Amino acid sequence: MNILPPFFMPPVNWWLQYAKSNRIATYFYYQKQTYLNRAEVKGPHRIERITLPVLRRDTKQSFMDVEVIYGNEEKRRLLQTLRCAYGKTAYFIYYFDELSDILNGQYTNLHNLNHTLVSWMASNFKLPQPEYTKSNFDEIRPWFDKIHWPIHKEYYQPFGNFVPNLSGIDLLMNCGPDAKHILNESNWIK
Repeated sequence: MNILPPFFMPPVNWWLQYAKSNRIATYFYYQKQTYLNRAEVKGPHRIERITLPVLRRDTKQSFMDVEVIYGNEEKRRLLQTLRCAYGKTAYFIYYFDELSDILNGQYTNLHNLNHTLVSWMASNFKLPQPEYTKSNFDEIRPWFDKIHWPIHKEYYQPFGNFVPNLSGIDLLMNCGPDAKHILNESNWIK
């Protein structure tokens, strides 16, 4: 699993592999109902799944051509979900404004939005910027099955017991600059 799929606000486990190899796939067919346009965060009452609405023109559409079709109402709901989930965390005030600016941006293409988010998150995790590479779906297929995901170290999360595999935003908002240490101390980082 040396090449990563370009997930939307990728989960912590994805970042473990990214720290080993920051190569991200670009040219493959879009797969619906995946983390390409979804993320999970821990809300006060349950795990919240964030889904970006996208427009697919056909079943064999390149990921590079998938359009994001979220307007002001979808952006407002997305930001409200993140605000409810992380508004009281220690590092919310340090990261939310920049994240909000990105998510409020005028992105028409899912690849461009995901690229911007991954670049911003990599900078905040003190990791190298992504390298994009041509690949086929078989090279990234294991990432679409959670069973193959690596294990990461637990960290503090508000609202009850620890939940693994949430968006890297969860790690960033809860741990801030210490997020890199969590990644370094987890199973896949050598």
